[in-house]
Amino acid sequence: MKKTNAVLAAILAVIFLAVVAVVVHRRLDAAPQPQPQSAAESGARTVDWKTAYREFYANKGYLADVSDGESTPKIALKDMDLDGTPELLLRDPWNAGTFGNGVVYTLSVSGKVISAGISDSYGGQWWPHAISDSSYPGFYTFFWYRGEETETNEMPMHILYYYLENRTLKHTDVASDAQEPERYDRITDDEGLYNAIMNNDVDETISFTECPEPSAEKWNALCAEYGF
Repeated sequence: MKKTNAVLAAILAVIFLAVVAVVVHRRLDAAPQPQPQSAAESGARTVDWKTAYREFYANKGYLADVSDGESTPKIALKDMDLDGTPELLLRDPWNAGTFGNGVVYTLSVSGKVISAGISDSYGGQWWPHAISDSSYPGFYTFFWYRGEETETNEMPMHILYYYLENRTLKHTDVASDAQEPERYDRITDDEGLYNAIMNNDVDETISFTECPEPSAEKWNALCAEYGF
């Protein structure tokens, strides 16, 4: 009798455990599953830079920095920090004085077009030069400081190299012909930068172009001309 009761108890225990397992399984199946995080939640950033730049230009977001509202600034694209997304370079169209300047625009983390800073150059319009050495993806301009004068040069010319750091445009004074006109002596501690500019294989300024009608098709074609 005791043996029969023990067997019966064991059978009931097995049945009970089986029922519990089925209930737990059904509850797990019914529980909401974790959903994939959105780009904002995961911290990922997916930015359509072509659309962002096109809309910025079409809406004349540059008026706070360049242009008088009547003349249209010329543009160029250049990836100045080698992150795969180019910066938008705008040349001031109406500066006809001694100095010309241009603005470098980039994208914030959220994808908003922001000004990284203004670059100057001598000669009436802004003429940034690219460097063939990929170690220096920025550009350089020629510039002279008003009022600077030496015994051998009444108006020494400087070479300024502009680059991006944390979405901010910065520059380095690379060289000057202060001692002897047209012979540039190194100022910067970066000898590699100095040599890259002095031995630059690219002897042309960055090509700027008239902005087309800001349709997506024509804007994409313009981006393709710059390799993007």
